[in-house]
Amino acid sequence: MLAFLYYKVKEVIGIPEFTGIPYTPSYFCGIMNLRGKVISVIDMRKKLSIVSKGPDENSVIVCDLDNITIGALVDSVDNVINIEKEKILPKPDMQTSIKNDYIEGLIEYKNQLIVLINLAKSLSVEDLVHIEKTAA
Repeated sequence: MLAFLYYKVKEVIGIPEFTGIPYTPSYFCGIMNLRGKVISVIDMRKKLSIVSKGPDENSVIVCDLDNITIGALVDSVDNVINIEKEKILPKPDMQTSIKNDYIEGLIEYKNQLIVLINLAKSLSVEDLVHIEKTAA
């Protein structure tokens, strides 16, 4: 199963240098300079408890979330596609105590099911506080 980040993707870049920020959750990579703008970068694998394929391929997906820009570290980006709303399948009914309202649904692409993740919904209030502080 592949995870696809979905929410106003601005661009995909290679791994930049991060500046670590003390006293942030382990999934915060730090901050980076993107053409003069400081943005926070979150390792989505750690945030969503997904086992990494390894450090060989990594990308940062830069997303605009209303009034903030954030980078999402992922293993790799295979394709960037536009999805018609009619092609989005409902998310599966999962019996779990873990918060999963960030899952928007599923799509079938090249004979694989892809989980659509709403990045904004995956962030906690604590995450937003850290992001706002680092951007200031």
